[in-house]
Amino acid sequence: MIKEFDITAFEALFEDKELAEAAFEPYFILGFITSVASAPELIMMSEWMPLLWRDEKHAMQFSSQKQASEFNQCVMGWWNYCNDTFQNEEQFTLPPSLHFSEQAGVSTALKQFSNGYLDGYDWVVELWDSVIDDDDDDEGEDSELSRLIGLLTMLFLQCSIHPEKLTDGEADDEEIPDMIEKITQESDLRDFIGYAVVQIGSMGHQIAKSQLLETSPDAIFPSEPIQNENRHVGRNEPCPCGSGKKYKKCCLH
Repeated sequence: MIKEFDITAFEALFEDKELAEAAFEPYFILGFITSVASAPELIMMSEWMPLLWRDEKHAMQFSSQKQASEFNQCVMGWWNYCNDTFQNEEQFTLPPSLHFSEQAGVSTALKQFSNGYLDGYDWVVELWDSVIDDDDDDEGEDSELSRLIGLLTMLFLQCSIHPEKLTDGEADDEEIPDMIEKITQESDLRDFIGYAVVQIGSMGHQIAKSQLLETSPDAIFPSEPIQNENRHVGRNEPCPCGSGKKYKKCCLH
């Protein structure tokens, strides 16, 4: 995992009671960012950063400049990791606390990550719907992508409520297949999630890049990680999150 992201440092930030109450859980945030980074359109950080908070009143409010810098460094690090992994189609490694065992079930961290990914997907679902043609035959890249998204979202839904069983009320209460059990019988759940996430993210990046080049042939698709410059940003300089506001009016507080 890239050095810019430190899961231990990120978790430690939430020991601050005010931050923990204002922002969503750390692994929820990671899941949300992962899902948004997978979208078939380039999305600016300034668009999704405020969505990491439970309400608008407390969005982007920090107790100190140091806390703001550390928080932004962590989320930028994970955002960069997702984008770099998807763009280069590399192995996606989940933090070790995202795990499943037959004895303990789905870990709390994995439940949070699953909920975050699903919320992120709901936020960008119209982008996916606009590029996936449901009327296509059962062959081709679109169908493969659609099946993979459906499988991963169902898996995350079941992870988020495990060990409860899902039932389909429209199918005579027939039990929906237990995706967790099915996958763990064939492979490691973390490995499968990592595989599915990077496949979806890579296809999303390919679509975003092709659409960008169609509308702006001379455009350069971002390939370099976003640099965290918070330690050197002046109060009256533009905020590095991309909001267009001055740092003192944005992520400083």
